[in-house]
Parts: sequence; C-alpha cells; structure tokens
Amino acid sequence: MDRIDVALGVLHSLRVPPDDLKPIVDGDRRIVDSTTWILLHGAGDNRDVRSTATLVCKSVIQAADSGVLEQLKPDFFQAVLSLVRDRISQQATRAALQVLLHACGWRRNRIKIVEAGGVKEIVELELTEPEKRTTELNLGVLNQLCARADGRAELVGHAAGITTSSKWILRVSSLADEKVFSIMSPPCSYSATTEVLCRIRSFQTLIYEGRKTKRETLKSARNKSPTRLVIGSCRSLGPI
Repeated sequence: MDRIDVALGVLHSLRVPPDDLKPIVDGDRRIVDSTTWILLHGAGDNRDVRSTATLVCKSVIQAADSGVLEQLKPDFFQAVLSLVRDRISQQATRAALQVLLHACGWRRNRIKIVEAGGVKEIVELELTEPEKRTTELNLGVLNQLCARADGRAELVGHAAGITTSSKWILRVSSLADEKVFSIMSPPCSYSATTEVLCRIRSFQTLIYEGRKTKRETLKSARNKSPTRLVIGSCRSLGPI
C-alpha cells in the first residue's frame, strides 16, 4: 500500500502535461488497467490514496486517444462510479464526474455507464445538494446518458429522478438550465406515462415559481437600497 501511495503521489505531483502524457497512455494501455485495479482493490479504505488515484485517472483519460477510450472496460466505470457513490472528497467526486463526462463522448461508454448504474449514482449524489460545479457536472453526464432509451428508463424509474434533475432550474446557471431542459425533453416525448406527466407538471410549476420570484424581486428593486436588494435576491433565489 505504501508503495502504491508513493507512486501515485509522485505521478500526480509531476503534473505531466496532457501532450506529454498522451504517448505514454496510448503506447501502453495497462496504465488504465492499473488505475482501475487501484481504485477497486489497491486502495482499501485509504481515502487519500483513492482520491489521488482519481486525479491521476482523470489526467490519464483526458490524455488518452479514441482508441483507448473506446476500449474502456465495464469494471473501469464501476470503479469510477464507486467514487461518486462514496463521496470521499469534493475534489475526487468532481474528478470522477469529469472522467465520466469525457468518456460519454463514445456511445459504447454511455452503454457501459448506464449498465453500471450511473444514472442512479448521479441522482443519489444530487440528492445531497452538492455545490454548483458538481451539479453542473451531474447534469452534463445525465444529459449524455438520457440520450439513450435505457438511460431515460433509469431516470424515470428512479423515484427522485425527474424531481432531482429539475429542482435546480433557474437556480444554478444558464448552463445548468440548458442541461435540465435537454434531460427533460426525451422523457416527455418517449416516456409520457401518467406518473411521468405528474412529475413533469411539478417541473413546470418549479419553472413558473422561479420566474415569478425573479419578476417580483426585480419589481421591488426600486424601493430597496442596493445592499438590501442583494440580500433579498440571494434569499429569494435560493434552493427550493
């Protein structure tokens, strides 16, 4: 374990530029297998080792070419999703989500992520109300996975799937809003059961209430001092 910890620490501290790391990753794909093994078995309960391994994994995947990315194995995604599930640190969670988002550019990987329970893990993570950047990454991955029928089925089948995906509409950023609308459109078109339509109605209510709150805040701006306006805006636009 000590040797693994030291090796990962050295590799991460070197901060090898992607262009320099790329020939190494493309030339010997065992580095992906080794990282997967460490995440699944080699780190044990050592949170620091798993966190460092996640950062190394992110660098490796971002440097890899399409040949490597197209051949990622199911256990690789199981390892990355275990980091999303365990939430060992915010940095490690974001790194794991960035790995998933990068890998989602390939159809085979989207299939593997859905089969590994990716939709469920991301919805469960969002239930913890993570920070803004994590939510944007969550929605980015969900948007990719819900482009597939099996991904949409997993989202709709989760009791909190639609509600959780839509609760931050008009609350995080314009980027998040775009992802939410993109995620919600396919279920409306292809999975419009009575239960789904009820959840969509709640989603529409959230949009209406959010816009109404913004209009009321702007309307009252004339009668408030700048300081009071900022405080009032922050409170009124907080999470539901």
